[in-house]
Amino acid sequence: MKKLYPAFITVAVLLLQTLTLDAQSKSPASACNLLVNMTDDYGDGWTGAAINFIQNGEVVASVTLEDGYSGSEYVLLEEGTTEFEWVPGEYPFECGFAIYDMQETLIYQTQGAQTIGVFFTYEHVCFEVNTWTLSGYVTSSATGNALAAATVFLDCLQSVTGQTDENGYYSVDVVENIEYDIHVSAEGYNEFVELGFVQPANDLTMDFELDNPEMDVNVNDIYTVTEYMTDAVETIEITNTGNGVLSWKNRVHYNGKNPETIAYMFNALDEEPTPYLVPLNDPESAAMIQGAGNPPFDMISGGDYFNHKWYVIDPNMAYLISIDPQTGNANFDLMFDRIDVYGLCYNVSDGQVYIKTPKEFYTLDTITGLTQYQFSMTTATLNFAITNDGRFITVDNENDVILEVDPATGTETILMAVGFNANYCQGLAIDRETNTLYWAGFNFDTFRTFLYIVNLDFNVLEYVGELPGNMVGFAIPTEAGWLQMSPQQGIVEPGETQTVQLTMDGSWAEEGTFLATLNLVTEDPNIGETPIDITFVIGEDNAIYELSENNHDVVCFPNPVSEMLYLRFETVSTVNEVSIYDTKGHRVYKHGAIAADVMQIPTSSLSPGIYFARIVCADTTKTVKFIKL
Repeated sequence: MKKLYPAFITVAVLLLQTLTLDAQSKSPASACNLLVNMTDDYGDGWTGAAINFIQNGEVVASVTLEDGYSGSEYVLLEEGTTEFEWVPGEYPFECGFAIYDMQETLIYQTQGAQTIGVFFTYEHVCFEVNTWTLSGYVTSSATGNALAAATVFLDCLQSVTGQTDENGYYSVDVVENIEYDIHVSAEGYNEFVELGFVQPANDLTMDFELDNPEMDVNVNDIYTVTEYMTDAVETIEITNTGNGVLSWKNRVHYNGKNPETIAYMFNALDEEPTPYLVPLNDPESAAMIQGAGNPPFDMISGGDYFNHKWYVIDPNMAYLISIDPQTGNANFDLMFDRIDVYGLCYNVSDGQVYIKTPKEFYTLDTITGLTQYQFSMTTATLNFAITNDGRFITVDNENDVILEVDPATGTETILMAVGFNANYCQGLAIDRETNTLYWAGFNFDTFRTFLYIVNLDFNVLEYVGELPGNMVGFAIPTEAGWLQMSPQQGIVEPGETQTVQLTMDGSWAEEGTFLATLNLVTEDPNIGETPIDITFVIGEDNAIYELSENNHDVVCFPNPVSEMLYLRFETVSTVNEVSIYDTKGHRVYKHGAIAADVMQIPTSSLSPGIYFARIVCADTTKTVKFIKL
């Protein structure tokens, strides 16, 4: 049976066989662990808060959430009276936790500020459980040789660890009918992970093969970057020097300011739905759209941007409504023949507009208002989004999970848990320029909304920032892209080279420096995504001065510099002009044509910081970055 990695990763670990051996009963063992699941609404851990476990007047265990939004810890206790003590930190109202026994029975649960000191007394009892033997061999997938000293770790309330002998053989005693996460590792090899393994009431044999990363593609050999053809175009050559298949996808992660990565949303917590303009890379700076007035309705749902318009739905009146993003004014474009519609999305893969009731999906004719049934799902959900490759994604707010729905069958697949009590009011939207899915998730316990990237490659949520309210009608404009990638994705066979072209548009931008990372996604499990840093400056003449740091024709030294900067022109024949710009795009130095191979530029008068030297040549323009101390 083959063990699959997430999308765009080729499997390097195989589970060879699972054989049932004898079913002779084992002697009972004791299970005395407790599980503590911890959450933090702000995402910075408990900041000093902790739970102490006290027996016979002494603290025998203590747990805390060091960082992040959630975490779990196991606590091993003796039988007897146990007091749970709360130690408050700086922000106790952000903390939440749930405590379970070995039989997964909830003992205590709370969210928000907790009583300081002892808040619960519990009679702890160890359960008798049956154990069975899990055994097998761990070998190298490349050579078939036994891997000695490999670790087999089964993680759960009753964790178990085993190690292989010189023959690669391991044997551990495992509690029956308990869910484990299996981790198999060896030095110099990729770790194998299987989640949700349950030991039945019999012995099992499980053999594992581990892949050696040294036999895979070297990360430095994945791609080479050519020189620029123009100021706004970068060409990347992806050369596969290994044995496995490589691929790439357009995944742009913004780590600097970019005013065009925006979204339109409505705050449903206001007395009337209020439109907002939201920068996706800085959602906390969202601003209310000021104009002639708010839309004349008290409830909206759905939201998407297509045909150069921002659309939302009034589920009570069955209206398709377009919103002017400049004023927030509404135009009732169309009444359609269906009520209780809460989701709206344009499918770029088939050119259809889809709407949904809680369980049914329809296509909508935006001229006649007629709808046509397509498929149904079992779970009732509201908003949904459709990725560029036709995947239907929605949020189940009852069970707090994100689902994918197969449009051919209506089959639902759970992709990930959201980690908190998600209210039904929330927004999903796809950035079609990068095929990035965003979710505005409203926490019903804290009445706070957070923006996440829904990473469908690895089925995880990537936190972006907090939003000003309960945001619905989520839409991302499609013609505001500053970076185009052609082709959008592709595959590179071993020994082959593919060319990818990036075209950037800086005509919309203010002066300043813009940063992003374009990730190449490989099918090599040891590499995953390889980032290409993209940095460019918009200058006073609104032109793009610098696109990347991969310039090999011009060398600047020393870097960082204090008094004198030297530019050496390696393969450049004619230099017509040299200018230096600061990060605000202001020119601080200019020099005319240069005939020599090396140029000196005094820098003592420059303030400390980052600068860009722009070299205008006869047939191209080069830019290098340096730091002034």
